[in-house]
Amino acid sequence: LTQFYSTGESQVNVREQDWVRTDVLDTFSVSEDGAIIGVFKNGLTAQIGQIILADFANPNGLIKVGQNMFQRGPNSGEPAAGKPLTAGRGAIRQGTLEQSNVDLTQE
Repeated sequence: LTQFYSTGESQVNVREQDWVRTDVLDTFSVSEDGAIIGVFKNGLTAQIGQIILADFANPNGLIKVGQNMFQRGPNSGEPAAGKPLTAGRGAIRQGTLEQSNVDLTQE
């Protein structure tokens, strides 16, 4: 923190956080392992999030609740959540459409 004092008024300006200069998020990308990488206007990059996938012992036991949305059902088993590319979970692919959850007759 840097504090400036002038004419009896005080103002606090945050210039750095954890020794990294703050900046504006410009764009982001998602890696195969689900890491969301932010690219800031000052050129720095940082992981700003993580996508988690859930696997079910019986995916056919999921209950369809929307066009491509499902929820846990009595026969699906408990969700096993974790990072992509671990414990048999798939990878994340940017800019692709998975056909297994799309009704092609409606598309």
